Amino acid sequence: MACVVSAAARHVGCMGFWACGRLEHQREHLALRCLDLRGFKTYWPQIGGKPKPQSLFPGYLFIRIEMQWHEARWSPGIVALLMNGLGPAKVGDHIILELKSREGRRSPCRRRGSSRCRRGSRVGIA
Repeated sequence: MACVVSAAARHVGCMGFWACGRLEHQREHLALRCLDLRGFKTYWPQIGGKPKPQSLFPGYLFIRIEMQWHEARWSPGIVALLMNGLGPAKVGDHIILELKSREGRRSPCRRRGSSRCRRGSRVGIA
């Protein structure tokens, strides 16, 4: 699994939270670029290698919210942020760290008793 992390990630502090943004179809790179230009750290987990990696969560990416989330919500390429009432739903840092820890693996999931996942396989989330 590979990921795309914005260049702004080097300049962002440790405060804030992760939110999940829903992407416009086939405008993922536009959303990543626009969020980067606005100073947002992004995480777009992908699986597979070259030449064409695929998104682990098609149509979604994670955005680090440090102060205001409205600018991320209305960024080109973003359809919506997943909400929890009046604000974005928070994705725990531990979830992002777990996803990042699995990077580089061919498949980020494990099936009980098997080392490979196939379409339709039952998987457990720990």
